[in-house]
Amino acid sequence: MPFFSHKKSSPEEIVTEAVDQLKDLLANKSKPSDKNKAETTADAAIGTLNSKLNDANTSFDAVAQLCHLIYTHDLILLLVKSLPLVGFETRKDITNIMGFLVRRQVGSSMPTVEYIVDKANETVFELLKMFENRDCSQAVGLMLRDMAKFPPICQIMLSSPHFFDFFRLIVHPIFDIATDCFLTFHVEFYNKTGYTVAASPALC
Repeated sequence: MPFFSHKKSSPEEIVTEAVDQLKDLLANKSKPSDKNKAETTADAAIGTLNSKLNDANTSFDAVAQLCHLIYTHDLILLLVKSLPLVGFETRKDITNIMGFLVRRQVGSSMPTVEYIVDKANETVFELLKMFENRDCSQAVGLMLRDMAKFPPICQIMLSSPHFFDFFRLIVHPIFDIATDCFLTFHVEFYNKTGYTVAASPALC
């Protein structure tokens, strides 16, 4: 038996730590020295959450508790807002977390899809605004494509005036941004969802 052992964090502790560190990061985004320290601790908290959610050894009950806490603490909104403030590896962690959550099904319900539909302005359309940030355009594209696979979210995108932003971003002068935006528009909206542009009230 090891002389020293590390205490395992509970789902409550993991989510609370992520929430606290992301709030601290957002509060210090205009203070370079404080932001660097906050980013380091936020990176660690997000990495722990990602590892726990995507670990095959995490029990069903622990995953269910983590997800419930993520919804009740509005951690999804904090993850979206912090995307431009974290580094490449942490953006990958956030993308993995969001991908896991949006695909999660409980019986016949999709709790994360329902959450995103209810808070579209703070999730889907907040991400769309970030497409012009070259640092996070790839992560934004991946997350929006994951979300658009689900008809309730896709319909919100198609029905919103924000839908026209895709046409502007597809011809963006920065190649990476234009490419990711075109891929999101073409692959998800045109090829996979079964919706047509003509069906969108935003275009009628």
